[in-house]
Amino acid sequence: MSDDLPRGLRPTTTTSIPKDCHASPFDLRLQVGGGSLRYARHIGARVIATAGSPAKRDLLRALGVEHVLNSRDLSFAHDVRKLTGGGVDVVLNSLAGEAIGRGLECLRLGDRFVELGKRDIYANSPLLLRPFRNNLSYHAVDITRLIADTPAEAAAAFATVTGRITDGTYRPLPHRAYLAGRVAEALSSLRHSRHLGKVVVTFSGTEPVEVHQRADHAPLDPAATYLISGGLSGLGAATARHLVDRGARHLALIGRRGAGSPEASALLEDLDRQGADAVAHAADVTDRQVITRIVREAAEQGRPVRGIVHAAMQLDDAPLDELTPDRIRRVLAAKVHGARILDEVSRDCELDFFVAYSSVAALVGNLHQAPYAAANLYLESLMRRRRAEGRPGLALAWGGISTPATSPAR
Repeated sequence: MSDDLPRGLRPTTTTSIPKDCHASPFDLRLQVGGGSLRYARHIGARVIATAGSPAKRDLLRALGVEHVLNSRDLSFAHDVRKLTGGGVDVVLNSLAGEAIGRGLECLRLGDRFVELGKRDIYANSPLLLRPFRNNLSYHAVDITRLIADTPAEAAAAFATVTGRITDGTYRPLPHRAYLAGRVAEALSSLRHSRHLGKVVVTFSGTEPVEVHQRADHAPLDPAATYLISGGLSGLGAATARHLVDRGARHLALIGRRGAGSPEASALLEDLDRQGADAVAHAADVTDRQVITRIVREAAEQGRPVRGIVHAAMQLDDAPLDELTPDRIRRVLAAKVHGARILDEVSRDCELDFFVAYSSVAALVGNLHQAPYAAANLYLESLMRRRRAEGRPGLALAWGGISTPATSPAR
């Protein structure tokens, strides 16, 4: 691709091409996709675009794209080869999953696949290599990293794009403007893909914008107990340290191996040095009787449970066709059954918070983590129900996390 290709724009899937070559934009949305379309026209490339909804396909046709295909139907690869008489020269892509393989099939011998999507890269998803027998090249481009790692080059590219917009080579992309007071509506439109083109937040000289300043966190109650499922390792252990930093002095840490967990000894010693009384319970969070006893005993000792963090989890990654009912049940048990028990057992507790650790997998999915994604979706639904009932509830959709034993993540 040319060095002056606009880098500050992000498509969903596009194929852009050198002069007089074919392009196949896959799921060409009007963000980076729209910018790529402008660039392709500037260099004389022929563009084939895909989009996921009828409205977006109609808009692409209105913008002058000759061939617009459906990205939700993986037969688009066959259609691209038929339209081009053999394939395209460059695929600019941000589709995910099996569609990546279909995109590779659209290339001619020796040509290039440029990946702008991040879902499969962050999920470390496998990539079938058979298409590369055709001497293909695969390039993954993280635009954010380009800006951070090569600011001078990014600034030069931005100046080039600015100049071409000024001289009329590139026309502004379709957009919808929201006044700053409607920023929540603008973000909701982005999240649910209800927008066509750019979403722009504007400021009016007359309309005030309400700003909510975040209040300082109050310290936790040193006379209360805070319960953490999965609290003896990984993110749960890091959470225990964080709660103690915030003033907690009594912790009930639940793990199937209790004090025998690999990280438990160092964790308990660390918390003891900070003046916290942390009790390691060898229990399964799905054991209602044990969880009930832990909550009851805390109340009887005058240290009632005031906060719950549900960090327990079970992973068993595999393609869907290899998962058995037992394997799925094991993954669901810790998060789903455990959360339900904690929710029901704590109904009479005056909780300040009930936090469930979800995952970005609930939003974007993962080919090998279907039951894990489903379990996290349950957690998010449970937290919504709690809030609708006037009870505290928060699901945190964590991304990738690293918690080295020598430097716990906070």
